Amino acid sequence: MEYNGGAGKRKAIAYWNKVSKLKKVCIISIGLFILGQISIFLGLAKGVDIGLSLSRPYGATSWSVSNELIYACTYGLVSLGISLIIVSIVFITIVLINWLKSE
Repeated sequence: MEYNGGAGKRKAIAYWNKVSKLKKVCIISIGLFILGQISIFLGLAKGVDIGLSLSRPYGATSWSVSNELIYACTYGLVSLGISLIIVSIVFITIVLINWLKSE
């Protein structure tokens, strides 16, 4: 198999440079919004499991977990998700306001 020297990467960068600024902002904002939703979901659905696995000592068969660690794993991910969603909304709002003013 022949190595092409990163031609795929160069094509991706060339494509990204062709995309307009508004499309880039929309892609980034949608990505941040989706990451925020995933973070909230993981915090609410799996926060307890994450806290349990983080507190387990190596090789232990039984252990205790503090409620504070469970709350930190749950609400830490939820607050991260909420902040990502707020950043994405603010980001797209500022760009769209500037875009509408320029027209």
